[in-house]
Amino acid sequence: MKQETTPGTVISMSQSDILVQIEDGAQPTWDFERIQSEEVQGTSSRRPGLTGRRLASMALSYWLRGSTSLSTAAIASQLFESAMLKRSQVRQVTSGSVTGGPFENGETITGGTSAATGRVFRNRSSSPILYVPITGSFTSGEVITGGTSGATATTSSTPSDQGYVYEPKDSDFEGSESKHHVSFKLLQDGFFWEGRGCLSDLNFEFKNGHPARLRQTISGAYSSHGDQALYSGVTYPESAVTPPRFSNISLTLGAYAPRDIVEMTFSIPTDPQPREDANNASDAGILYADYLKAEPTLSFDPAMVKAATKDYFTELKEAGTFAVTWKLTGTAGNNWDFFADEAQFIEVGTGDRRGIALAPLRIGLYGTNNDEFAIWQH
Repeated sequence: MKQETTPGTVISMSQSDILVQIEDGAQPTWDFERIQSEEVQGTSSRRPGLTGRRLASMALSYWLRGSTSLSTAAIASQLFESAMLKRSQVRQVTSGSVTGGPFENGETITGGTSAATGRVFRNRSSSPILYVPITGSFTSGEVITGGTSGATATTSSTPSDQGYVYEPKDSDFEGSESKHHVSFKLLQDGFFWEGRGCLSDLNFEFKNGHPARLRQTISGAYSSHGDQALYSGVTYPESAVTPPRFSNISLTLGAYAPRDIVEMTFSIPTDPQPREDANNASDAGILYADYLKAEPTLSFDPAMVKAATKDYFTELKEAGTFAVTWKLTGTAGNNWDFFADEAQFIEVGTGDRRGIALAPLRIGLYGTNNDEFAIWQH
């Protein structure tokens, strides 16, 4: 798997481009369109079809792993980006007390001496200040000011790396921030299949005590197939990273912490479909995959409780919103925190598990500026 320099233009891949160790069962799917003639002739015989669009997809799964350093992104980050997520580095500066705070999540902060700018990551009422760099680099001893909140603080350190954040992204696939498409190659038994211009849906599957499993269906245009010798001496860059387990996850719905959570699914749908153009040089007339995002969703079955404790059905009826957070704990570079600031119940049901009453939930995640959720690897 490799990110394309130009969307839809297949990029050469070698053994060094192996990203993640996928689970057994990954298979390509090819859709070679056949155009059948409806021409009338003197008998009931049918004529052979003609070739049309040529599409390619591959379903795969793998474990969620980060890295061994706060300065290194997860190996799978290119796969995340193919699901229309943007990867940004997170940095921090320590400071004295925050005046007029908090610094607000998403606002721009500016250094009074350096003129550096950054986007605040999560509300900060005290040191350290987490941010995504925009321009320049803050210096120690300068006053930083929030552009929206007006909060101020004096820095007491130079910036340090604090991992990466993955957030939703829109793109017209033009310009410097257009890099989302990937080419893929599946090599089995001396034979390869290759797709180009691919995007993907992304699903996180969590189960109590287990590593998080990611499932993706990568879809785009067919590129090629043929014979190729298997790689020898394959190593996986992430093999030194132990995947964190879905345990002690600190899940909250607003101020409430639900109980008896066994499994949970976090879905990021993009519905990749071919972007067609008969004026394109490709004989199949496919530029690359395009996307149409729906709301991300979170689904799980917590224990039902009395309405005085958590009234799921009134919140469903009233269409109230709330924040959702949870985390997977590992080591530096391999911790994962999930944030969604504007969630809403889509479905609330009833059920049971071994005599425990359940409230099956489906929660939609919403936003205003590609801020439906943030996934922080740190």
